[in-house]
Amino acid sequence: MRHDHELLHAYLGDEMFYEMGHAYVKGAPSEHPNLRWFFATLPEFLKSTRPTAITPCCPICRRWKKALNRRLDGKDARC
Repeated sequence: MRHDHELLHAYLGDEMFYEMGHAYVKGAPSEHPNLRWFFATLPEFLKSTRPTAITPCCPICRRWKKALNRRLDGKDARC
């Protein structure tokens, strides 16, 4: 998770990111083997979960990461 969300990790710091990650995994059990799809609901989780829900920069980070993932997963994406 830390490698897929480096900016969020840097912004939240080790302790808060660790706590957020555990809360997300507990609240959103995996239904897909691909971690990118497992984290598809992370923006909504962050928006509704403290302390990230009250952190002003997080909505910007979430939108940027979601847009990047969409671009990478697009039909014309090259691997």
